[in-house]
Amino acid sequence: MSPDSKTAYVAVMGSYNIAKVDLATFHVSWITGVGSGPRHVVMSPSGKYLYATLNGEGHVAKIDLRSDHVVDKVYTGQQPAAWRWPPTARRCTSSTTTPTR
Repeated sequence: MSPDSKTAYVAVMGSYNIAKVDLATFHVSWITGVGSGPRHVVMSPSGKYLYATLNGEGHVAKIDLRSDHVVDKVYTGQQPAAWRWPPTARRCTSSTTTPTR
């Protein structure tokens, strides 16, 4: 959710994209080519960046919301899942899941 509560961001697992939903009109636009299997998204406290866990490739993508382009990726390990930005933290945290065999 954007800081002004006007736009929702939805990770579309099984794709390479994130849906951007205008909550006034329900118009959907897309942030494309984010990476394999976006699973969870978190907005930076400033509202300038969106972070998406990429379950299919073990990365977190940093997306600049002014351009809707990925500006960085960080390797986190297999299947990054939970993602949060604690209110008083300067950094965010991620956890991974490991498939059982």
